[in-house]
Amino acid sequence: MLLILLGLPFAVFGGAAAFAGVRKWAAGNTHDGLFLCIFGFVFSAVGFGLMTGALLARKKSRQKAELEARYADRPWMLRQDWAAGKIKSSTMSQSALYLIMGVGFCGLGGLASYFAVPEVLQKHNYPALFALLFPLAGIGFLIAFINAWRSQKRFGECFFEPAQVPIPIGGVLEGMIETGKPLKLEHELNLKFSCIRRVVTGSGKSRHVNEFALWQTEKIYSEQAVLPEPGPGHTGIPVHFVLPDDQPECFSRGDVSVFWRLEAKSKLRGPHFRAVFDLPVYKVAGAVAAETGDAGGADSDPTAALEAPIEEIRRDEHSRIQFSDGPNGREFYFPPARNPGTALIVTVAMFLLLGVAVPLIIIMRRFFSR
Repeated sequence: MLLILLGLPFAVFGGAAAFAGVRKWAAGNTHDGLFLCIFGFVFSAVGFGLMTGALLARKKSRQKAELEARYADRPWMLRQDWAAGKIKSSTMSQSALYLIMGVGFCGLGGLASYFAVPEVLQKHNYPALFALLFPLAGIGFLIAFINAWRSQKRFGECFFEPAQVPIPIGGVLEGMIETGKPLKLEHELNLKFSCIRRVVTGSGKSRHVNEFALWQTEKIYSEQAVLPEPGPGHTGIPVHFVLPDDQPECFSRGDVSVFWRLEAKSKLRGPHFRAVFDLPVYKVAGAVAAETGDAGGADSDPTAALEAPIEEIRRDEHSRIQFSDGPNGREFYFPPARNPGTALIVTVAMFLLLGVAVPLIIIMRRFFSR
């Protein structure tokens, strides 16, 4: 109801502005008429979008409440892809946000720049040119979306099919990532499995989302690894991870939630490969715990033959990063000050940026204080 009340003024004000713009345009004032028409269209779109979103959210909330009552003891059934046992990568859904923000920033920022910049230059009000940052930010979001779209076009839609749903705490994650189009490795492929705690603090403009990795493990497949082909034109990436028994299951309560994420990525010429999956990990009564002592061995881990040896991972023979195969899997030790050259370059760049930013701030303060 709040979103409907919030969107109603936008829709009414936008409609009135568009109507006034049409009248001015018909009277021969094309410049002001075009501006009011575009302005009114944007405001109307925002208003009707908020109201439509509120109605859809209300309907979705009722459906979710019905499902929660039906599957109170099986929360993984609330998500359709989890219940079907075929989980789609979330990379394109994330990039859809980039598209929306890119269009919004470019539309509003570009419109303001088109009508305001000539007047700004004429009056020499140069600090107002900072409004150009909005369309530039929009272009950046659109570039991020295009990169994700190119990646999907190259690799197709990616799915992960776990061997069992839900994945039990203290058990084993087994399954196969399947690409929609062939994947030929050119560099190592990194698989990362994480338990993440998300906390939302504040509200409105002061709202912050923080994510903390409670537990994480990874595997690196060699670029020479022979990946299976589950179907013509498809590539499979086998997955095998042992889960700890002392981590929380998936849940969402208010501003705190815990989720388990599987990520696969590899650098390639052109768009890089990246697929991200949110997995249903829960405490399952009667689940058989994995034997962590043997889980890392070649006999129990079907992906051991695909993993890159330590010598291959250590690309720089002078690297100070230490690798070892322990009883709980491969361990990585990153000592401090291991890249002094890179640290020096970053420090110098920071001072250079500060040297540019400070004079700009002083100039802006002088202009705005006039």
